[in-house]
Amino acid sequence: MKSASRVFQALRIYVNNELNEISAALDNLIPHLATGGRLAVISYHSLEDGLVKRNFKRFSGKCSCGPNIPLCQCGAAKYLNIITKKPLRPSEDEVRQNSRSRSARLRYAEKI
Repeated sequence: MKSASRVFQALRIYVNNELNEISAALDNLIPHLATGGRLAVISYHSLEDGLVKRNFKRFSGKCSCGPNIPLCQCGAAKYLNIITKKPLRPSEDEVRQNSRSRSARLRYAEKI
């Protein structure tokens, strides 16, 4: 059953273009967030979480181009202050009450 669930999840992510939708939503939302406004994102699998993490870093001004590239190509700009350096995970009690929350990861940042 676990393998079938993973296959279905992969198909759903592909068919719905979910990863590109998340990137587009963050790209469009962050510049319009009011100063002092906070953005919270809950992700449910590692692909989503990694994408949110990279976008938060890019919008906090951290360039991901690497040392061999003289000019920034990734579009890093200082819009956010990341509040959660590591994602917040549900407590054991919360997972007992709601087993679906076990894979959730919360990241949030504040517009500067």
